[in-house]
Parts: sequence; structure tokens; C-alpha cells
Amino acid sequence: MIKLIACVCFFILVFTGNAQTINSKLYNYFDGMPSDDLTYVCYSEQSGIELCSRKGIIQFDGNRFYLKDPTQQNILNAYFFKNALYYEDGKALHRKNYSNNGKIEIVQSKNYMDEDPNNDHFENLFIDSQERIWCSDFNHIKYLYKQKTVSFPVFPDNKDLNIDIHFVEKSTGEIWVFTPNGLYEWNETTNLLLASSNKNLNKLQVSAVTKSDNQLIIATKEDELHFYDLIENKIVKTIKTPASVVLQQLVLFKDTLYGISTNEIFKIQNNQFTSVFASQNFTIKHFIVNEKTNNFWAATSKGLLQLHLPKKGLTFLNFPAEYSKNGNFILDVIEPVQNEFWVLTSYNQVLQYKNQHWRLMEQFPENLKIKSLTLHKDIYLTTTHGIFVWKGNLFQKLNLDGFVVDEDIVKSIIFDKELWILSASSEIVRYNLQTNKKIKSNFKNTVDFWKENKWNDLTIDHAQNIWLVGWMPKGFGICKYDKNQQMFIDISHKSFNNHRDLFVGDYYNRIYTDNKNNVLFSAYGGFSMGKNTGKLTKKIDIHLYPIDDTYVTGLMQDAHENVFFATNAGLHVYLKNKDRVIKLNSTDGLTTNTLQYAFKEVSNHHLLLGGENQLTIVNYNDLLKSPLQNTIKITKLLINGKVYNNAEELILNYKQNNITLQFSTFSYLEANKIFYEYSVNNNEWISLGNQAELVFNHLSPGSYHIKIRATDHLQNQLEKQLHYVIKINPPFTQSPLFFALLGIALVILVYGWFRYSLHRKMKEKRYELQVKDAEMRMLRAQMNPHFMFNTLNSINSYIIQHKTADASKYLTSFSKLMRNILESSKQQWITLVQEVKTTELYLQLEAVRLENSFTYEIVVDNDIDETDVFVPPLIVQPFAENAIWHGLRHKANGNGKLYVRFILENKDKLRIEIEDNGIGREGSVLLKTAKKHTSYGVKITEERLIKLNAANYLEILDLYDSNNKPAGTKVILHLNLEEND
Repeated sequence: MIKLIACVCFFILVFTGNAQTINSKLYNYFDGMPSDDLTYVCYSEQSGIELCSRKGIIQFDGNRFYLKDPTQQNILNAYFFKNALYYEDGKALHRKNYSNNGKIEIVQSKNYMDEDPNNDHFENLFIDSQERIWCSDFNHIKYLYKQKTVSFPVFPDNKDLNIDIHFVEKSTGEIWVFTPNGLYEWNETTNLLLASSNKNLNKLQVSAVTKSDNQLIIATKEDELHFYDLIENKIVKTIKTPASVVLQQLVLFKDTLYGISTNEIFKIQNNQFTSVFASQNFTIKHFIVNEKTNNFWAATSKGLLQLHLPKKGLTFLNFPAEYSKNGNFILDVIEPVQNEFWVLTSYNQVLQYKNQHWRLMEQFPENLKIKSLTLHKDIYLTTTHGIFVWKGNLFQKLNLDGFVVDEDIVKSIIFDKELWILSASSEIVRYNLQTNKKIKSNFKNTVDFWKENKWNDLTIDHAQNIWLVGWMPKGFGICKYDKNQQMFIDISHKSFNNHRDLFVGDYYNRIYTDNKNNVLFSAYGGFSMGKNTGKLTKKIDIHLYPIDDTYVTGLMQDAHENVFFATNAGLHVYLKNKDRVIKLNSTDGLTTNTLQYAFKEVSNHHLLLGGENQLTIVNYNDLLKSPLQNTIKITKLLINGKVYNNAEELILNYKQNNITLQFSTFSYLEANKIFYEYSVNNNEWISLGNQAELVFNHLSPGSYHIKIRATDHLQNQLEKQLHYVIKINPPFTQSPLFFALLGIALVILVYGWFRYSLHRKMKEKRYELQVKDAEMRMLRAQMNPHFMFNTLNSINSYIIQHKTADASKYLTSFSKLMRNILESSKQQWITLVQEVKTTELYLQLEAVRLENSFTYEIVVDNDIDETDVFVPPLIVQPFAENAIWHGLRHKANGNGKLYVRFILENKDKLRIEIEDNGIGREGSVLLKTAKKHTSYGVKITEERLIKLNAANYLEILDLYDSNNKPAGTKVILHLNLEEND
């Protein structure tokens, strides 16, 4: 029993030591999949991932599942070859050609009405390089080629379709068929399928086979994997598969072989089987590796399995079983020569990785704690019990004079032939490297400087400046050594930084320097950036940027001045050109988010991260590359809730105005790693967040040029954008023809109205003729054909310019004015509300018609109840028109302004003021703009006022500026209200 437990533990350690973290996701019915029981999975550039199921072909764009053709159901088996999917359902054998917009054609229909059961089956599909379709039925091996079927009777008495048959194309024109009865060979020259004489292969009970160059790789039901050389015609190597594991499929991807059983996926390298994924809950039916999506995909009995491969730029070097221990973390790492790494672990090991192998260089006793590795010509190891240097093939302890065991020792550096040893809370100890003699301290810092602070890191930059960081309760945590003063100076001193707002706090952890005079300091809560002069330039902290953890340790800067920094919530990156912080964690392929241990920049744009029983090599250039595919397509179009075929340009009628666009980049990342934006008609970009769907409801008629773009979580924007045009035709009532007819009808209507009004006035009683005739003449004078036709011309101009909204608005105001005039002309008195409204409509139309060359303001006294005060109709309009056409229209300088004020002098008297800042009456006379009808209109209005009430009267005042030049006219109407109600 003890031996059994030991063996189990050993295999667990082997699996743990060599396993590569691959995140998995199983999509099923609850994710929108129409069917969980899948038989086949394939990938095309045009449609992305497609699945075969009992309910038909299902497309998966990374966001949603679509059942492409519900009429094609019960897919039995399939095979993908040269961008075409061959599949068998209950009706026929089909070919779906993705190069031809996914067109589906029938290769051969099934015939259930005859006596032959064989022509209804196409099992074990395989397509050779000449596009012959190989398959089997009850009794035959057969192929379909150019609408012909060639059959070979191999199983004459068989009644079971589940025959384990495997096709492989040995070479062009040669097919090998592995069957339970042995190997059969077909040759294009003879067109015969004959039993093979190869004794080595004939006896194999094959479960899976694949070809690699001139080699066949054959898995058998006897737990063996054979490698058969096609040139030497012999098995050159045989390895055992894991116990009781029968491989159902073999897949080659980038010189790596994967073996798939019914519930487990293995990576096969160096004669070793590494479990990539295992499950007891479902059966794996078919498996592919897709380089485009950087994923494994498996069709299973319970849905679609997606396995995320580690992101490009990540390489994992796992400890072998003999060095793997729980809690064995890499504490420090160096690279003495390129691609050779030395690490020290929390179990007091010094390990070397070289030529793809780990080697134990030294195992130190538990009472001696190793702290750091330093590379300076030789490899130096700092421990609590002294400093060791690698000489020959072992670590030799330096015989340092007076060295005392120090549990608080942090690290050591070599500076100017001296060895400096840093402890957390004591003064730096210095030794002469040639004599190992202790150098008498000449630091001018006080004893409290060393004891009251907690020191974490000591570094020399390329300019030979020495930096010291730690926790300084009375300072800011960063110190620089001043050689002249022989002391460390807190750089918060004014001689370095006048302002202290660039310090994260008072607790700093690590120092990074480069050969461009840049210095970085990590801290609790972020990091500070600066120059080796001690001048800080920027602060990146959790209050300003989305940093998920306060404990920032290792950090470095690349050539683009992007800063990579480690936290306990993953690797974060500050992108300088975008002033943004992004993050990478286990969802991007990191095996752990806890990165507070070793962190080191090495050659070839690589970064080393220490983990548990594992060293991670990060190519930081590759790591920042976008995982997005350079494509974005519409995958589903819905109009008023119904699915439509996609088109480059969508032309709809005005009722088809609810549109949904579903789209995808076919990158198959987690939904929260892709962000979408859209723009309509080149307007501003609007965020959609992670939602790959754009919905328009109740779109107005018009043309819409839509652009959609995608950005990944690393702030890389997809180069390609989705462009889509939607055109919605308006109804007839909004067409230009309709507005033209409407304009003609309006002219006829207005002209008819004037004729009718004139005819009616002439028939009125003589005793009303003076007043009514004066009113009609006034109305005609004010609303003369000149004004009417100008108004209609303005409307027509808007129509011609397709400014339908402006034409509609202008026409609406004009019609309201006409209606008010009609209603007012029938009454002797109207409310002040009506008069104000009519005046405002008139001024509004004139302002638009004259291209807003003047503004106006109507003011009603707060004490006036507009609904309870009655005035003669159109009493203001003649004077307003007079002010516009003879005062404001000819104003050369400044903006014209017209004021209309209604002031209640007392409860019985109303004063109306019409004031403009135009050229005045004198200027009008000089320009000869004052026509006779104008004065006649004023005279008529004055007569009306007097006839209504003898107490009413009119005043006209000329206005002048400070230079005594005409500056406008002011007309004052005095109305007696005592009889108005």
C-alpha cells in the first residue's frame, strides 16, 4: 500500500511538473447552443467555427451560436478538406463550399426505396488529394469521384455499420485502409483495393492514424503508438500509451503530436504523454487545433469544448518532478549567458536551466537562507550566513572578515571593487573584494537613518549611481548616494524634487535602471518614474490608473518606454503612448497571478517571472501583440425581428426601420477582452462596450453609413473596420414630388383664399365698409403677394435643396400665420395672446426669409393677463413690417434688433412699443425706400385706432446715437381698454 501511494504521488508530481496551464470553457445549451451532442468541429476563414450536430450545422462566431439551416438535421458524420465540409445526413451526402459563400450541394442522394441498403450510407468519410470521397457502408469500401461511385466488397456478410475503418493517403494515387480484417491497399493505376502483404501492419488493430512527411503514426487498441517509416517500410519506433487509454484521433500541429481518447487529450513529446485536458463527464467526438484562433476545439457529447492555448510570448519552464515541491517558489533569477538561467528557490536550491534541462547546482541547509543572486563576472549568492561565489563547479564561501550571521540580510552588490551588503535595518557593510577585509564605514548618515527605516533594495545604475529604497516613516522611501558627501540623501529633498506629489508614498520595494538614464521605483500602490539625476517625472498609482493590487514589486521598461510591473493580481503594463494601464493574468495564459517573487529583464526582449516550481519566460514584444484576427464581419442581420441575408448595401422601405446587426472578429477571446465602437455618417465614435451587437430602432428615412471597429484589452485597435450602408426610402408623403405638389396646392389655396376674402368684403354692408375696407387694405398691404410669393419661394428652395425638415418647419409656421390671419380678420377684437402669437409667427418667418439678418424680442408686462386683454387684430404687424423693410433691412453695421413691448400703464390703458435699431426714417428717405403704401398703412392703422376709441393715439419717435446720427425708430400705440371687454 505504501508503495502504491508513493507511485501515485510520483505520477501526480510528474503531471504537475510538466502540465501547462490551459484554460477551458465548455459551451452548451445554456450558452445558446441549439444542440449539446456534437459530432464534428471545423474552422473556415469565412464562417469561423462550425459544428455538426443532430440539429444541423451550427456556426459559432465567438459571441453567439447560429443554426445555419434548420432543414438539414441529423448529421451523422463529416470531414473537412480544402475549405469545404463534406457531411452525411438522413437525405444525402453534401458538400458545403466556404469559398463559394457556403453554398451547399448534394454529392449523392440516398435511396431508401430500393433493396440495396448500402447506397444509403457514407461512413468513415475521408477525402484524398484528388478530392475523391472515400467512405464505407455495410459491405463495401468505396469512393465517389466525378459523379461515379466505385465500390470494393470487403465485408460481404457484415450487418454492423460501426466498423472501425481508417483511411490514409500514403502518396498521391495510393490509399491505405486499416480495417479490423487487416490493411488494404488501393492504387490509382489498377483501381483495385487489395489485401496488403505487410505483416507488421496487418496484425495491428488500429484505433487512429495520421501522416507526417514520410512517416505514419498509428495508434492501436493494444495501448501502443507505432511510428512507421514509409521509405524504409518498417516500424521504426513503438511507445506505450498510458494504461487503458485508447487513442481515437491523432493530430499533428507545429511538429507536436496530440492524441485524443474518448475523454482525455494528450500532448506527446519525447516519448512522454502529458495530459492537456481530462474529463469524466462527456465523450470527445472530434478534435482540432486551430492556429488562427490559438485554441484547441473539441466536439463532445455535452457541447463545444474550447481550450485556450497560452498567449504567444509566454514560455513555461517547469521543474522536473525531483525538484518540485509544494510552495517551492523561485525567489531570484539571473541569465549568465543567453538562454541559460540560474534560479534560487524558497527550498534553498540553486538550479540551472540549460539546453532544455534543469540541473541542481547546490542544495543549502535549511538553517541557511539564501536571499539573492548577483551577476558580476562571477555569480554571487547572498545568504544569511555569508556570501558565496561560483567557482569551477561549486559555490565557495567568501571568508569575509568579521561577517556576522544576519537574518535580515537583503542582497549584495559590487561597486568599485567593493562588496556592499544590505540588511533591512542596519548600516550597509562594505568589504574589499581583493582582501575580504571589512572597510571601515564612512557613511555620514545617522544611526537612526539605518535603524528607523526598513530597506528593501540596493542597485547601481549604468552611470554608477547607487540607489537605496525601502520604508521610511519620516521620509519618502527613495535615496541616492552622494559620493561627495558620502551619504544617502532622500530625493524628496528640494535639490532633487521641488514637489512631492510624484511620490507614491513612503514604502518602495524595487529599483529598475536602464542604459538610457531612466530609473523606476516600485512601491505599495504603484510606482514612480524618473531620471538618474534623481528628478521624478511621473507617478502611476492605484488612484489614477486601474491597478488591481496595491503590492507592486518587480518592474522594467521596454524600448517604447512601456513599463511592465508585477503585482499579486497579474502582470500590468503601463502604455506610455496611450497613458493607460492594461493587465495580463491567468486568462491570458499565465499560470498564476501571484508575481511577487523573481522578476528580471534579460536578453532578446525577454522577461523572467518566478513562480511555483516554474520559470516563465515572457517575450514582452509578442505579449503586447493583438490576439484579434484582422477581420470583422456581420454574422446575423435582423430587420423588424426577422433574419435576412446579409448584403453589402441594405436598401429598405420606410416600414423596415428596426435593424439589428450582430458581428464578430472571429477571435474567440473572452467577451470582456474585446471592446467595440460604432460611428454613423462619420460622426463621433460611440462605445458598445463588450456587446458585439448594434441595434437601431425607428430609423428615419435616409442614408446611414455605419462603421464598427474593435479594440482588444491590450489597447490594440483592429486595423480592419466593418463598413455597412443602410438606405431607408421615405414614404410618398415625405418625397420631393409630394412637397412640390404641396407647394403648388398651397399657392392655389392662398390665391383662392385672397380672392374669396376680397369678394366677401365687397358684399358687406356699407356702414361697415370703411372699417372692413381699411382692414382688408391693411391686411393686403401687410400680407401682400410680394411677401406671400417670397415665402413660397423660400419653401420651394428648401424642397429643392432636400431640406425637408426645414421646409416642413417653415411651412408649418406659415400655415399657422395664415390661420391666425383668417381667424382675426373676422373679428373686431382678439385677445392679446392671439396678437402676440400672430406677431411672433410673422417675425419668425421674416427672420428666416431674410437669413436671420435681424433678431427680435417680444416682451409682455408681467402684470398683464394676456387672456383678459383685447386688442384690434394685426395692430402690430404693419409697424413691424415697416421697421424690418425700411429700417433693419438696410442696416450696414451690426446686427439688427426689433423690440415689441406690451406695457400696462394702468388697468384701462395699454401701451405698445415697436422699436428698431435700423437706419431710421431719415435714412430711409435718403434711400428712397419709404413707399406711399407704407405711410398709407400707418395712416389706416391710426384711423382704425381713433374709430375704435377717440382716446387712442399714435406716436412715432426718431432715435439717435451719441453722435446724433439716426439709430432707429420707435412707434408707440396708446390703446384705451375700457370698452374692449
